[in-house]
Amino acid sequence: MYELVIKKISHVLIESGLHQTGKMSGAKAKSLAGLLADLVLDGNKEESSNPLFKVDFASGYPLVAVGAPAASYYPSVAKKIGLDLHLPEHGNVANAVGAVMGSVVQRAHVTISQPTFGVFCLYHQGEPKRFSDLEKAVACAEELVTDLATRLAQEAGAESIEISLSRSDNHIKHDIDGELFLDCEITATASGRPDCNVLDLPESPEACSA
Repeated sequence: MYELVIKKISHVLIESGLHQTGKMSGAKAKSLAGLLADLVLDGNKEESSNPLFKVDFASGYPLVAVGAPAASYYPSVAKKIGLDLHLPEHGNVANAVGAVMGSVVQRAHVTISQPTFGVFCLYHQGEPKRFSDLEKAVACAEELVTDLATRLAQEAGAESIEISLSRSDNHIKHDIDGELFLDCEITATASGRPDCNVLDLPESPEACSA
């Protein structure tokens, strides 16, 4: 189990390094990371001290590890992939903060109401859009909030953005017409990891953070 964890951490670090180039999709980076991880790990074994082909991490990037298990796993990871390891003081509690602060999250909302029976108004940036069909209004609202939430997340520095949509309806009971639709709110939540390439970081030393 210990060796599996070490190998998994190494794979993730190598995949992150591939993402830095910005020249391949997440799927391609994930696929290539497995092969490169094997080359990196095999290349640093004592019995392979003089291989014909070798892949190494850039030596100018130390490995900074935080979280409760960091001291248990990362010394072996750093040794296997040939990086200097830094374990910050109090770093064992960093992931408790990172779980909350580690993602960029942006939301966009649109409201649809029924001011007159059979007329659905979508309120977004000024004049409302009018529809005679609720589901068409909802489809338009979902497209609008998806675009807006994605743009907000990108402006906030997110990459590999994922979108989730939610809908909250309000109805009333009518003695004659039964259950009537009043309004609903369509929400898009865009989330993604911060793009480290756009962060204003000190020039030295740079670190590959895990």
